[in-house]
Amino acid sequence: MISKFQNKNRIQSKTKNYILSLFVLLITSIISSLGGLSFQGIESIITKVLPIIVIFPSLNDLMGNFAIVFSSKFSTWLYEGKIKEKYAFDNKEMKRLLREISIAGFQFSAIISFLGIFISAIVEHQLNIVSSLKVFLISVAVVEILILFLFIIISVLGLYLFKKNKDPDEILIPLSTSLADFLTMVYVASFVLLLF
Repeated sequence: MISKFQNKNRIQSKTKNYILSLFVLLITSIISSLGGLSFQGIESIITKVLPIIVIFPSLNDLMGNFAIVFSSKFSTWLYEGKIKEKYAFDNKEMKRLLREISIAGFQFSAIISFLGIFISAIVEHQLNIVSSLKVFLISVAVVEILILFLFIIISVLGLYLFKKNKDPDEILIPLSTSLADFLTMVYVASFVLLLF
């Protein structure tokens, strides 16, 4: 039989989790909304580079998926005791995961950029070799930089949450995917401004 005290603690715990979930939802919504601001003022440039418009949704989705993989694997390994608090960056599983995701990221970003260039050519968008190489460079650079950045953020934040007896999955997955969305927009916009 559940005592009155246990029931009260259970209700307080559920309330805290609910409030934390709402807070994370609010923060992730704000982060995702801010990403669109990075495209303000460069619409005229982006519309001239059709492959960027074509590849952007795929890059955004790819980075969100990588953030989910990093977050879930990291949380699982924390609970399994495979990652010690001081040695998250020196962990063999984490290094292997980073290497595998970096290789997959390069392959997918290359495929995405080539498809974007191909689709642009089909709709008769004038694109020269130099512009095509710039699109390829933007795609690969954005993905590889974000993979490394997400790896660091997820590791640091995941360890912090684990030390505070919070479930890292509850916070890491929504936060890292929103951060990936936001940063993909910022990096794509930055590289477009820099290269075009």
